[in-house]
Amino acid sequence: MSVCSKFEVFKSFNRFKLEGLVYCFKEKNLRKGSYIYREGVSETDGVYFVVKGQLERIKEDPYEDKKEKPKEIPKPPTDPKEKDEKSPQKKEETQNPKHAIRNIIPAFVGRDYGVSLTLIEDNEVIGLDEIIQKKKYRQTSVKVVSDTAFILFMSIEDFRDKVLNPQPYMSKKEAVKIKQK
Repeated sequence: MSVCSKFEVFKSFNRFKLEGLVYCFKEKNLRKGSYIYREGVSETDGVYFVVKGQLERIKEDPYEDKKEKPKEIPKPPTDPKEKDEKSPQKKEETQNPKHAIRNIIPAFVGRDYGVSLTLIEDNEVIGLDEIIQKKKYRQTSVKVVSDTAFILFMSIEDFRDKVLNPQPYMSKKEAVKIKQK
């Protein structure tokens, strides 16, 4: 219960409301390299509360076609006369720097083909963006980078019922007044 009070989303909850949340959480102990969820693969199933550990939010390479392996950058011809005749590259690809960047990115970001966006630490909430935006799948990947991480998970249903709409007895009119404040 005292763990919950450290998260901003629960700051306005009294002790009684916090005690009611205890049964909604599932504990997860994870090791370095474990993924909390994967971009485009994992469904938006709930919210994660980082109690202890460091995580990394990763955006998959937007250029990467998941069906193909990344191509190597063709070496430019040494003889200027060979450039137009023997080179397998199209003239457009040699002049457009985006094509070169597309092929370089996978070499720098490792086998996951992602770019690190942020470092997530203790007492942070992750996965809330997709719920608010009503996305079916996760928009980023989140991976454990510390040796271990302790995380609390709350399902999307419990989060909506207990956190977003904690007072089901309230009339719609009263709820609108509160939201406008």
